[in-house]
Amino acid sequence: MDRELKELIKEKGLKEKGISKENWSDNDFKDIELHLLGYYKVDGKLDDEFKNDFINDLQFETDKRKVLNEYYQNAQNIIKDNSIINFMIQDFVNLKNVDELINVILDGYGIVLENNIVASIDLT
Repeated sequence: MDRELKELIKEKGLKEKGISKENWSDNDFKDIELHLLGYYKVDGKLDDEFKNDFINDLQFETDKRKVLNEYYQNAQNIIKDNSIINFMIQDFVNLKNVDELINVILDGYGIVLENNIVASIDLT
């Protein structure tokens, strides 16, 4: 990811969610590139039009509770049996604490960055 795109991401985070530009690490950008940016690349490259689309579609949420609530509401509409509960219990058994469980669940919604911000793409 080039420096310009990193700055655009930082600027969006600051404007929309008040995320300090100092709150970003190289690992945050690597995760964004690995998990979200690929949808916008053509032949491994990101042209200016798709770069703008990516920045416009990129969303950040600093309130994990809000994201969990939205995720839960969506899951209730999709899943009518207890399979998600069994999945969550199994995850909890494998993980060491509730925060890790929350991050695993939120990774289904977007990605939880090292700075504890949930990043996702709005494809609607």
